Amino acid sequence: MGATFTINRTEQPRIYVACLAAYNNGILHGAWVEAAQEPWAIYDEVRDMLAASPVA
Repeated sequence: MGATFTINRTEQPRIYVACLAAYNNGILHGAWVEAAQEPWAIYDEVRDMLAASPVA
């Protein structure tokens, strides 16, 4: 028997933002952000993701 895969689709576009400092240290740290919102809201979510990063 073959594997069964489920594809999750969203109605709104999203972007994945990641911390480059963490990535350069071998850690994947990031978050999915809804793209259909005001630029300042995206900025706030990116800022929060970076604040939670394990690498300064």
